Amino acid sequence: MRAFLALNLTDEVVEHLEDIQTQVKLTNRGKGTWSHPENFHMSLAFLGDISRDQADILARLLAVQADKIAPFTLTLDKLGYFGFEHESTLWCSVRPDNNLKALVSTVYKAVHDSRIHFESKPFKAHITLGRKINIMNCQLNSIEVKPLSFPVNEVTLYQSTLTPDGPIYREMYSVQFTSKTL
Repeated sequence: MRAFLALNLTDEVVEHLEDIQTQVKLTNRGKGTWSHPENFHMSLAFLGDISRDQADILARLLAVQADKIAPFTLTLDKLGYFGFEHESTLWCSVRPDNNLKALVSTVYKAVHDSRIHFESKPFKAHITLGRKINIMNCQLNSIEVKPLSFPVNEVTLYQSTLTPDGPIYREMYSVQFTSKTL
């Protein structure tokens, strides 16, 4: 199964990101594939194809770590993109955060210990808004990103099924953080 680990967002953050998508859509003439707002999340690790056994092991390893991780908050920061302006992956970043760095390190170790081989690129904290988006006529700096915060109190393992209408995400496991300090 195709899977990834992610952080969930609040309704307020999702609504704001959807408003940003609408603003960009006005300038790009409908080019690209937009993320469905109900699928907005912040990926921690894309795992690719894994077995059910690997998913179970990973969930157990993350659960063991959960009592060492304290909940924290992240705040939206600014818009950016990967690739080229005529065909980019558009995203919204979050402000740098040491708690997030520690969480990513914990997650990567659990993935490694689960014997899941994944491409562990340098982590870039972002929420994908769309792919193959033409932003040549869009002034990203002129679009206001409100500094909305969202709680980080769990990590979720999702199964991703690709369909012609876009991916369908199904929650497999959710691990709640329980520590008082990180």
